[in-house]
Amino acid sequence: MTTTLDISATDTAKMVRKAIKNAYPMAKISVVTDKYSMGAAINVTILTEMTNEQVADVTDIARQFEGATFDGTIDLKEYKVSVLDGQDVRFGADFIFTHKGW
Repeated sequence: MTTTLDISATDTAKMVRKAIKNAYPMAKISVVTDKYSMGAAINVTILTEMTNEQVADVTDIARQFEGATFDGTIDLKEYKVSVLDGQDVRFGADFIFTHKGW
């Protein structure tokens, strides 16, 4: 029997920030948690000008930490379990959005 570790939205945001900084150490980014009724989201704003490919890469890095998926065709949000360092985890932010801030 494996237990699933719940990671708060705030701690998830810290993990997102660290992962992006590891990939793009010179980039200036803002990572903000938005908590709302029944969930949370993380907004990543890229403040350093990047190519479209780099922005897509940052988005892919960040979205590894999303805690849910949404199927708009049937209006269904499903929570997902991820694996981090061999441990089953649930990330506290349902969705992660990436924005250009330049």
